[in-house]
Amino acid sequence: MFINFSFELQQVLKGANKEKMILKHSYVGTEHIFLSILSFDNEVSQILNSFGIDYKLFNEKVIEHLGLGKIESNLFIFTPLLKKCIENAIYTALDEKKNELNLIDLFYIMMSYGEGVSYRILNELNVDLDLISDQIKGLKNNYKSYHYLNEYGVDLCLLDYSNRVISRDKEIKEIINILLRKNKCNPLLIGDAGVGKTAIVEELAKRIKDKKVPAKLFNKRIFSISMANLVSGTKYRGEFEEKLLNIIKEIDNSKNVILFIDEIHTLVGAGGAEGAIDASNILKPSLARGDINVIGATTFEEYKKYIENDKALVRRFQNVIINEPSFKDTINILNGVKEKYELFHNVVIKNEVIDYISKISKKFPSNKKEPDRSLDLLDDVCSFTVSSYSSLEEENQILQEQLIEIKNKKELFLNNNNYNMAFKLRKKERIIESQINKNNFLLFSNKDKKIVDVNDVRKALQFKYGIQVNKYNVIKSDVLERFTELKDHFTYNYILNDILNNVIPIFDDDNVLDRPISLLFSGNDYESKRSLIYELSNKVFNSNIININLANYDNEYENNNISLKDNKSKFESLKSNPQSIILFEHLEECSYKLFNKLKQILNRGFLEDKNGFRIYFNNSLIVFFDNSNNSCLGFNNMNNNMMLYKYISKTYKFEDKDRVLA
Repeated sequence: MFINFSFELQQVLKGANKEKMILKHSYVGTEHIFLSILSFDNEVSQILNSFGIDYKLFNEKVIEHLGLGKIESNLFIFTPLLKKCIENAIYTALDEKKNELNLIDLFYIMMSYGEGVSYRILNELNVDLDLISDQIKGLKNNYKSYHYLNEYGVDLCLLDYSNRVISRDKEIKEIINILLRKNKCNPLLIGDAGVGKTAIVEELAKRIKDKKVPAKLFNKRIFSISMANLVSGTKYRGEFEEKLLNIIKEIDNSKNVILFIDEIHTLVGAGGAEGAIDASNILKPSLARGDINVIGATTFEEYKKYIENDKALVRRFQNVIINEPSFKDTINILNGVKEKYELFHNVVIKNEVIDYISKISKKFPSNKKEPDRSLDLLDDVCSFTVSSYSSLEEENQILQEQLIEIKNKKELFLNNNNYNMAFKLRKKERIIESQINKNNFLLFSNKDKKIVDVNDVRKALQFKYGIQVNKYNVIKSDVLERFTELKDHFTYNYILNDILNNVIPIFDDDNVLDRPISLLFSGNDYESKRSLIYELSNKVFNSNIININLANYDNEYENNNISLKDNKSKFESLKSNPQSIILFEHLEECSYKLFNKLKQILNRGFLEDKNGFRIYFNNSLIVFFDNSNNSCLGFNNMNNNMMLYKYISKTYKFEDKDRVLA
């Protein structure tokens, strides 16, 4: 007959194999099971710890008895004793009509055999073996089976949370306060995607595991369950209801389980086939009676769409609003996960990188929220740094081939007494050799672990957004040099320095802009206006220009569609290249309703559609062309003029006649 192994027992068995590999032993024995148990925080390890037995002491004793092997083996093979213990534990569990074998059952059988290396070590340590067996037997009698919860969910209290900090004390305290209530003791976490709702619940599980919560929550277990897991495989009416009711029964029997349902809005309608009851209606009676504790998580939009209209469901929960973490909290979160990223990518992340990423991620905003946005950027930077070192090796190979070719050509010129050409090739040869030496130094100095510094962040952002590296650390003189190159090609030379002072903040990585920089070019000298814009685009903005003709939008069409249909594909390029020029032509023909859209872009820095999707403009240069030549700058309405004019950074007038700065 088939029997499941509990999630906790599976983790211990995997850990035992890991201990076997560390010690370079050939077989997994009871002593490796002991080491694995002591490496986790569980009820069995707590009993062993109370007798003065910890991982370090037991590990020393195992090495003393068995020594260290010479060859690491990947084979997962049990010793005859351990195999006998597992088989006996399975048969005992089946006799007791259990459908799951847990860690306590196996450990109790191991203790009852009274033999093996682990048993000899316990004897040497002079611990009371009978007392340990009695305490394990007490655990066994009081053990609550979590067969269905383990099958369809994950016990968050068993996960590894070492070296992890999320700095969301206020939210966690609010959740704890709700869980301790007599009525409505079910927190519902509501926040934008990426703000860390699931991470907050995992941090709560960590604190329960570490006993850093009120005593009433000491023995609680948080199981994360997915509606998709429950619905999958249910072909016939009643199967889904049976699964969910079995889970509710397990929770009700144990009295120490908190159910965590991420994307809790999926409860509404889940399993509700023709004639069936959906998940929310199955849970409502248990929630009303207080038989189960549930923590839910969802977004604002999904809460309004699915949950808010179900008043009976709303009454069962207490809302906890999860906002984006502060700048300081984001830094703490990044520092908390820094070590895991270093281990995964095999890199060393400098401390200043964390501060820089937290700051620079705001300069290139997307629809992601903190800390998700900064975590994504940190991951991108680490992977980019690792891959760049592979690129250095490839570059060196190409440079070596070029160097051989140049040396051969140089020798030919020397043999023909053509010293001028040989000298030129020698200069090229030195440049290539210098680059090879530089690459070799980087590869050698970071042979074991690659160093991630602020410069790598800039390079990764260049790769991701297509912006030149030096534009992240631009000083005024560098940009001025680019503008100086334009003076030979442009009539209005006196405008350039003034534009420089307005545009420079876009390229300053210490200056995070909330709104875009905007310029108004008015007057009838259309050729000069367009010439300047395209020169700026080519020389300064990396040739990225988005052109929108405002005359093409009438009152009805533009009001709802300027950012959603025709121009969405144009504005999409802002994701990959946020430092762009956006040119709005024919402002004088702009419709009345369109001014609200333009004002939103200038005032708030983004456009938002009805689904909450945003397109950001705050790192762009927005230029309006007004081709009229009147005192109102061509606006159809003076009120519109003033409404928009106050948000425009600078106005310039271009006239064929006298060409003067407005």
